[in-house]
Amino acid sequence: MTGVGLTFKCFGGTWVVSGVKQGYEQALSGIVNVGDAILAVDGVPTAGMSIHDLGRAVIGEEGTTCVLTLAVRGGARNQASLRRTRVTLV
Repeated sequence: MTGVGLTFKCFGGTWVVSGVKQGYEQALSGIVNVGDAILAVDGVPTAGMSIHDLGRAVIGEEGTTCVLTLAVRGGARNQASLRRTRVTLV
């Protein structure tokens, strides 16, 4: 399975990054941080998505990218292009 190395939780209908796995480029570069709200994946709004829908949106073929639209602390919007890499589930 491949993914972007993030875990998510839903708070009041908004998906929020709850964890960033070490070793992924986004963890190393600080592109995405715990607490960032995920507003969209590849331009598709996440409002109303189930955890399964969100998971399917970020999982894909290794080496491909997905673009997250984020609301970061302070309310600024940011886009993060993340490369999908092999994920080890524990």
